[in-house]
Amino acid sequence: MGTEEVLKKIRSRDGVLDAFVIDEDVLSMIEGEESNIRTSGGLVYENLGIDRSKEMDTHVCVFSKGFITDPKGPMVVMTDDTGVIYGHDVPRKCKLSSSAVRNGAVWVSDDFVVYPDIIPKSEPKFVVLPRSVDFLETETTSYNPALSTDGLLKERFGFGGRGDLTTTIVAFNSGAQTF
Repeated sequence: MGTEEVLKKIRSRDGVLDAFVIDEDVLSMIEGEESNIRTSGGLVYENLGIDRSKEMDTHVCVFSKGFITDPKGPMVVMTDDTGVIYGHDVPRKCKLSSSAVRNGAVWVSDDFVVYPDIIPKSEPKFVVLPRSVDFLETETTSYNPALSTDGLLKERFGFGGRGDLTTTIVAFNSGAQTF
C-alpha cells in the first residue's frame, strides 16, 4: 500500500482532522524529546513504538479526536528490566473485559491499575507499547508520543493549543523512501 493510499484511508476515518508525512528532521525531534523524558514520579520512560517504527520507511503524524483505532489492550505498562508487568493503563473499551485487569489490582486513577503484590526486581519504568493499525491493509506500527512531544508536533503542524486532539504516529513500509 503506497503512501498516498494510506494517507487517504487515515484521513477518511471519523474524528481525523489531518495526517502528514513526517521527515527525518521531525523524526529526530521526536526521538530527542522522547529520550529525555522522566515521569513526574521520576521513573524512566521508554517508548517501544519509536523503536519498532525505525524498521519502517514512512512515518505519518495523525491528529484526531480520540484514538484512530480502539485499543485492544494496555498501551502503557509499568514494568522493570525483567519484563514483569506490575501496572498498566486500562483503555476505556477494555474496562468491560474481565481479562483486562487481574485480581488484586488497585486503581490509582480512573484508567490505570497497579498490582501491589508484584515487587519490581530492578528500577521500574513506564513503557509505551507499539500497536498495529488494523484498518490499514499493510504492516504498520503506531504509538502516541509523550505530552511534551505531542505539544511540539501540534505546534509544528498548526494544531497548537489543541489539547482536545490525540496525536498518533503511524509507521509503515511504502516501498519507496520518502525522506
